[in-house]
Amino acid sequence: MGLCAKRRASQPTTTRTCCQYGRIGTKRRATLQTIDCGGYELSDTCRCLIGSLNADSNIRIQAELKLAELFLLSTTPIELATICVTSTEDPHLRQIRISLGKYISERWSPFFPTWKGTSAPVEVKDQVRAIIFRGLSDSNLKIRTASAFVISKIAHSDWPDHYPTLLHDLISLLESRAPESVHGALQVFTEFSRDDLTEDQILPVLRQLLPILLSILGQAEQHSPLTRARAVGVFRQCITSVLMVGDQHPDAIQEATVSVLPQWLEAFEILLSSPPLADVQDSSNWNPLAIRMQIFRTLNLLHAWLPRILTPHLATLLSLAIGHLDILFPPFQHFHVIRDGRDPPPVTTADDPDQEISLPILAASIQDLLSQVARAKRAKDWFEDKANLKACVHVLAGWTQMTGEDLDANAFVAEQDDDSAVMSLRIAGIDFLQNLLDAFPLPTARELQAITQEVVDSSRQSQQKAQPDWWKPLEAILAVLGSEADALMQIVEDEQSEGRVRPFEVEYLLVNVIPSLLALSDYPFLQGRAFVFASSFAKLCRPVDAAVVRAYAPRILAILSSFLSTTSEDTLSLILDTLTVVVKIDLGTWLSPEVTSSLTAAILDTWRRNFKDPLLLSVLADLITTIAASPAPGVYTTLVSQLLPSLVQSLEAATANAQESWLASSALELIAGVLQGGEKGKLGDGLVAGLAPSLFDCINASQDRDVTVKGTECIALIVRKGCDQLLSWNDRAGRSGLDNVLAFVARLLSPTENEASGLLVGDLIIHLLRNTGEAILPILPQLLQTMVNRIPTAKTATFLQSLTAPFAFLIQTHRDTVISLLESITTPAGNGLEVFVRAWCDNAETFVGFWQQRVSTLAFCEMLLSNNAALRRLQVKGEQIIKPETRNVIMTRSRTKQMPVEYESITFPVKALKIILHDLQASVKPAEDDVKPENAESDDGDETWADEEVFQGMKNEEYRFLSGLSLQKVGYDQINNCYGLIEFVEDDGVEDAGEDEELRNDPISQMDMRTHLLSFLRQCAAADPSEFGFIASQLTEEEAAVVKQVLMD
Repeated sequence: MGLCAKRRASQPTTTRTCCQYGRIGTKRRATLQTIDCGGYELSDTCRCLIGSLNADSNIRIQAELKLAELFLLSTTPIELATICVTSTEDPHLRQIRISLGKYISERWSPFFPTWKGTSAPVEVKDQVRAIIFRGLSDSNLKIRTASAFVISKIAHSDWPDHYPTLLHDLISLLESRAPESVHGALQVFTEFSRDDLTEDQILPVLRQLLPILLSILGQAEQHSPLTRARAVGVFRQCITSVLMVGDQHPDAIQEATVSVLPQWLEAFEILLSSPPLADVQDSSNWNPLAIRMQIFRTLNLLHAWLPRILTPHLATLLSLAIGHLDILFPPFQHFHVIRDGRDPPPVTTADDPDQEISLPILAASIQDLLSQVARAKRAKDWFEDKANLKACVHVLAGWTQMTGEDLDANAFVAEQDDDSAVMSLRIAGIDFLQNLLDAFPLPTARELQAITQEVVDSSRQSQQKAQPDWWKPLEAILAVLGSEADALMQIVEDEQSEGRVRPFEVEYLLVNVIPSLLALSDYPFLQGRAFVFASSFAKLCRPVDAAVVRAYAPRILAILSSFLSTTSEDTLSLILDTLTVVVKIDLGTWLSPEVTSSLTAAILDTWRRNFKDPLLLSVLADLITTIAASPAPGVYTTLVSQLLPSLVQSLEAATANAQESWLASSALELIAGVLQGGEKGKLGDGLVAGLAPSLFDCINASQDRDVTVKGTECIALIVRKGCDQLLSWNDRAGRSGLDNVLAFVARLLSPTENEASGLLVGDLIIHLLRNTGEAILPILPQLLQTMVNRIPTAKTATFLQSLTAPFAFLIQTHRDTVISLLESITTPAGNGLEVFVRAWCDNAETFVGFWQQRVSTLAFCEMLLSNNAALRRLQVKGEQIIKPETRNVIMTRSRTKQMPVEYESITFPVKALKIILHDLQASVKPAEDDVKPENAESDDGDETWADEEVFQGMKNEEYRFLSGLSLQKVGYDQINNCYGLIEFVEDDGVEDAGEDEELRNDPISQMDMRTHLLSFLRQCAAADPSEFGFIASQLTEEEAAVVKQVLMD
């Protein structure tokens, strides 16, 4: 069947194409059948494809439904494939090739998760693959790109079993030297090499592929820079694949380092040695830069994973890298910093939209390489050369200048956030400086002093000459210095303590430079940078008395509040954060009802303009919590009376209109902020009675996940802080507040309900048990039975914690009653005691929350003391069984299906003892950076530098920082100098910043858990030595040793 067959010759011709007609449509009410594209006769598939783009929703829906029916026909994929690669078709029609991808996902193979059955016959698949493969050599780039996408998608399911010739065919295209064919094949390899090569296939493929890629890279006259750059990108992905299986196939790494990488590194050096300035001579085409970008990205990968292979080349590569930054700085400054009317070429080009090309991206990659080498303390001699170090400091100072894209207040603010995930050229430069200061502190500080003075002097001269961008170099050097303020001050202090000359004079800047910049309102970015710089070195400034700050607080707050209506995004978030800090001055005792009223009105206005921004809502809620927590008379009352009515109205509006659930979730977040700041038992008369009707109506009517989560949080806060009001309130139907809460909890526990509430429902139940007293007793058995019945169907670890943690809390004081109740419950999954205990044992070691972890451990102690026969013989999951064939093997999903993970079966008392010991036990093996054998070989060949890395260039302290934990070893003498105990403490000194204050102040959180557990173990052993010894005999060797040392103390 033809795709768009010409009408009969007797009919008049027309210049209108089928696709043009399909997109334009007609004035009359059209249907799918009326699309005849005057002048062309369409197949059903073409008609549907065109109709799916029609602006008329009726036509579009008809087309999509008809297309779904056509997917069942065996001829459809052939027709779709032909459309995809037919360059004579109208461009709009070719854009619909995504339909072929949809067909493959739904009808090609059960491999795809969205498969709907009825696969095409084998002969049809063969035809489709052949048609699409021809498209890889098409002269039209869009067709090559579409074909590469489809071939890659098909390869996921078909190669190698059903498409064994694919690799051979692709390599044949690469060897053809035809530019279009080479480019099309490389596009496939870009996706294919990343995902589909298995361990056994990697080496044979790479032996054949990598030499061809190297040849393509060297054929500058035959292939475009973008094609050659893509060859380097494919090479990098191939090396990544080898590295991923290095543990199982060390021979692959050895072969790569001996026979493959040296040739590529030599080629990289030759290519990088060519003048980089030649690549940017044509201001409309910087495509040649793509090769350099891919090379530096590949060097970054090699240095991270195979640093030794780079060692002989490092000095040359570092010189080339710093030379690139030096030579390319003038065009960077011209096109990106000064921007005198001429823009750089687009980052993406029509020749290869997948590749991004720009000087900032290239410079960031170069600085990443320099930074990696400095952090790893390699190439010591090169960095210690004064000329090289000076060049490093100078180029990073220049390349960190604000570009035209950076001249945005929100971007400026976001850059100051340590938690910002946005990577930029400036961030790359700051990271480079950080590593230079860490590895070479004194010489780097001296070079910084020199460049800083140079920039200050040159900026003054440029300002006097009225040059418009005079301020950018000064702003940049202040930015990089401020980012490393702590490191610089530490270096200065160390030198001063030794009686030596200070290598950096920050006081000079604070006294002679910064004050004059603070008044430059015509240059807001430099003015703002001056304030940020001064705050970075605040330790050197004279402290201000708190009474002075308090006196200015109302004025500061009024000025900041005026910016709320004119700012947005990051700037608005910064203003709100600053307002929160101001309110906290002297614990907010300076606030007055008048100031609170004005601030609350501004908060409401800000909320109405930004109710869909989750980040700003969080900051607003924090500010509201801070205001509500103020002890100043009338502040809390003013906030509630002015804020709550508007929020309640929003809940009612959202209840009446399900489409406005976003309004309810944002209002609930602010309500939670008010409740969080309120004092327990002093939420204000009538607060619950005024809020509860709208709150329960809203959360009961809504199916929105966010509304459920935030509603759960609000109810938990009411239970914690206003339980007396809740118990005394009745809704319009006469149901008590507690009944409403329990009905909501029952809904959250329903198997049909989403588990989005996670930990919140467990916390709500715990607070109900803690605060409602005897009021909950009549329905407690039913609540607990509902929780047990829900355990077998729970899917997430957080929800399982919510179902088991309340039992652990009750076991503290009512162990035997809880056990008896559980034994009386029958579920489809078995006895209630068995269901609960097994789920508890499986998830206890992953409990989230300091208090929750402790209450679980204490409950295990109580259960271990129980003499219940059923409990003591109950079998639970023990240690994982490590089989010889899975030892030291990464268990992928496919391997796990073939070799399922198995566990030992042990009795509950053994498991309980293991979990109790888990809180005590910790290995005291020396850290790798503490003990290094004398004959240990340094990876970089420089024995004079300590190898402190633990992962990809990170040091131990950096790795611990990223993990969010610091490890503090307890003295060995407490456990007979044999087994130390490690206490895990959050870096900020707070056990769990997310835990509410009620649980933080609970005796369980305050107790000395280590002492308690040591005492408990000794008491258990003394009470029944025989039974305890029998349980301990089933522990691992390490666990048994800990028990032995505890008992010997």
